[in-house]
Amino acid sequence: MRLLWRRPECLRLEPESITLEKIACARMLHIDGHDTPAVEKAAHFARPADKMWFPGETVNFGIGQGYLNVTPLQMAHYVSVLASRGKVFKPRLVTGFRDSLTGEAKPLAPVREPDITLATPEQWERIYAGMVGAVTHGTAALAVGRNATYQIAGKTGTAQVFSVGQNEKYNEKTVTERLRDHSWFIAFAPADQPRIALAVIVENGGWGASAAAPIARKVLDAYLLGEDGKLKPPQPVNPALPAPRRVAPDAPPVPDAKRATAAPAQSTPKAG
Repeated sequence: MRLLWRRPECLRLEPESITLEKIACARMLHIDGHDTPAVEKAAHFARPADKMWFPGETVNFGIGQGYLNVTPLQMAHYVSVLASRGKVFKPRLVTGFRDSLTGEAKPLAPVREPDITLATPEQWERIYAGMVGAVTHGTAALAVGRNATYQIAGKTGTAQVFSVGQNEKYNEKTVTERLRDHSWFIAFAPADQPRIALAVIVENGGWGASAAAPIARKVLDAYLLGEDGKLKPPQPVNPALPAPRRVAPDAPPVPDAKRATAAPAQSTPKAG
């Protein structure tokens, strides 16, 4: 946060095109049939004067508030990039297909996109330490970290549904359910050798640790633990799988065969 406050210009955010890529979160996702729109302040206003980007908005943007719209898919992709220390793979719904005539299973090569190279090794360690700390003794310690047989790296979040007045205070008990905060949680595990990354959102569920985090813990346990409650051994890499197909840094997104016209629902998270 000190970096954002002292050097807001380091993000080089412009009102014409404010995307997660500018802060190395995630590039535009082109996943099997979906295009996720960029975050643009200019789209919210008609007057040119209102479209101006102010330095203070950079700080607000840096903690997930203001003109930042993300989908659960983007957040899951984002945390997978953190888990792999900057390696970026295109999200997909289909990993292979079976030939209807021969019955042969034919896997599809994953698409390796340009890595995130803006962080130093020390900065990666700081991110890891913060996310592990959030689960061991922070906001998610009771909901996620308690009695875990493996180490989890995660972060809680809360997304406001409506704006609270300057002299007002948000009170969940006094607002209707559809206006209550959304509950967010992102995580990857095991923290030292990640096998799974996820994002959970519970609409109108409250703050992050109250609803989303417990669900995430159940998903992680189901994926990582065996019937004996112990961590499953890592699955060996299938030698038959094709090698990842790399995309050049300046290359356009890999096109999909079909594109859906509907964009997924979005939410605006804040630090929580």
